[in-house]
Amino acid sequence: QVKEDYYLKTLERTQAEDRSRTPKMMRSNLTGYIFEILYEAQDVKAAVQLILEMVGKHYRVGRAYVFENSWDNRYCCNTFEWCDEGIEPQKEQLSHIPYTQLGDYASYFDKDGVFYCEDVGNLSENLAKTLQSLGVHSVLQCAIRKGGVFRGFVGFDEFGEQRLWTKDEITTLAFVAKILSVFLVKLQEQNEKERSYHIATSVVDAQRARVYVVEPNTYRLLYCNRSAREAAFSLPVTEEH
Repeated sequence: QVKEDYYLKTLERTQAEDRSRTPKMMRSNLTGYIFEILYEAQDVKAAVQLILEMVGKHYRVGRAYVFENSWDNRYCCNTFEWCDEGIEPQKEQLSHIPYTQLGDYASYFDKDGVFYCEDVGNLSENLAKTLQSLGVHSVLQCAIRKGGVFRGFVGFDEFGEQRLWTKDEITTLAFVAKILSVFLVKLQEQNEKERSYHIATSVVDAQRARVYVVEPNTYRLLYCNRSAREAAFSLPVTEEH
């Protein structure tokens, strides 16, 4: 389990310490704890949620979140979200956003995978309306990529006023996003494997033929489909002599 109380208390302490640190020292301190949380966590989802909260509180943003693409990259879903006090959660409303509504969204990100906009009113009309309807004034997002393909993004929104992010803040948040993206891609791959396995077993179970898999040397049964299982349970039990 993620040691939430421990890390949140540690965050409060490090925030106080950071007041006397240089930006480079602050960056090293925060990312060090993020690495520790992810590598120690048994529940990656809980760890990602905690990290968003840590980063959100550390940089005093209104909302920190993750959007992940569908398997076919046609739409994105808000899969993780942390909101500051007074900020209304948007995760449920942003669970299925077609990219046709957002345009060529990947083009907003630079070569380093960063999309930063101090005033969302300067964006394309559709995207500006979408963000302004949520009350967002400034946005900083970092791309999640798999094999060079845009697969989603980690984002931070400012609601109260337009925010001018410093170079050090952008560098740190981009690095945090890259750390998260590595674990999120692994989680996506795990989910895709599980989905593929369930599809494959469903197809095989639908066959009337008896299908089974055994180890070549030991003949230990590894898998059998529904027909094979039903046939095995229906066989009469005979006494050995």
